[in-house]
Amino acid sequence: MKLLQLTEPVTINGPNLLGRKSAITFCPTSCQGWLWENNGNSRSIQITPELVSGKTRRISLNQNGSRLEIFEHIGPMVWTGLTRLIVKANGFTPYFGRVSELWDAIKPHCVATPLEVKWRTTDRVVKLEDEQKDRFVEFRPFLAGTPTLRVTVSIDYAGLGKAEKDYTISLSDLEAGFSAHTLGWPKNLYWLSRLAPPLVWKHHDHINWPQDFNRETILTKVLDHRFIDLLGTLSLLCGEHLIAGEVISHCAGHQLDVKLVKQLAGNLHEIRL
Repeated sequence: MKLLQLTEPVTINGPNLLGRKSAITFCPTSCQGWLWENNGNSRSIQITPELVSGKTRRISLNQNGSRLEIFEHIGPMVWTGLTRLIVKANGFTPYFGRVSELWDAIKPHCVATPLEVKWRTTDRVVKLEDEQKDRFVEFRPFLAGTPTLRVTVSIDYAGLGKAEKDYTISLSDLEAGFSAHTLGWPKNLYWLSRLAPPLVWKHHDHINWPQDFNRETILTKVLDHRFIDLLGTLSLLCGEHLIAGEVISHCAGHQLDVKLVKQLAGNLHEIRL
């Protein structure tokens, strides 16, 4: 797998989650990894787990009072091999409920470099659990063979059902996940979302509502989006490396993802092939 780099800056415009005009720009750089430059500040900083806070509904990066919201819809593109770029944005960026619109804008401006992706893993199993609910996320280290990341996601929504799916970081799995919108939940907000005036709420069509799909389809879409959300948080560990091993996510969400990343940070080593 080759590292990818941008050939030129790419800007995406659109309404943010709050309906306001916003933009995000991705710029190539000679610096390794992913960097963040908030609007109005000429200094770029490395994107690392130290910047992150995991809320119930989203992943936020925070530096000296500046924030970059919903990073879980930005960071997953790391897993395509894309690196050495600066994310120029602040606050809430254009919201599409998924990654596809960003990736579709960036992909035509990417070129493969001669550099192979390097991989890191850890020496021990790390498991984080929700003490009050049956939820956990677990990382198992890479042991042998060709380095990759395998992910198993299971979900259980009252009134919707249970489902489980296995993933790799193949481009086909990534792009399928990129295309999956976030789940509209609780589902009783459907009509409020659908009938809201466009000046108040612009994103009804950027959400997967259970009312719009059969049970099997909506569960698959939820699994795919959850897979990408998880990769978005794990991307904070990557830089020039990707993470090899196995992740099991059982009914978990952003908060457990962030705890996992912070447990893994500082305990990763490069895999020597």
